[in-house]
Amino acid sequence: HWDLQSFLTIPDEYDDDPAVLRAQLSCGHVIDPETLTDCCRAQLNDGQTEFKCPLCKKKWPYDEVRKLAKLTLEEQLSFEEKLGTNTAKKIVDFRDVCTFLALIL
Repeated sequence: HWDLQSFLTIPDEYDDDPAVLRAQLSCGHVIDPETLTDCCRAQLNDGQTEFKCPLCKKKWPYDEVRKLAKLTLEEQLSFEEKLGTNTAKKIVDFRDVCTFLALIL
């Protein structure tokens, strides 16, 4: 349900160029697609397993990010691989903590 009507020309927190179309996300904040891509990539590189608005911390569904950031197929594959890797790492880290707790209790 995100389409060109979701793109606006109002300024955002990161870029005030009036010629840039910006996406309005489900949290209500507005961001240009390139900045959205960079923001989400940074979250993935920090080990996150979900995307959140840097201003209000509300979760952005991946489906929304993929469409509004205008991810290329290569970017989609990269994001999905990193999401999977980060999720697997969190599961392993959680199991390690559980094993450690079982040993000391």
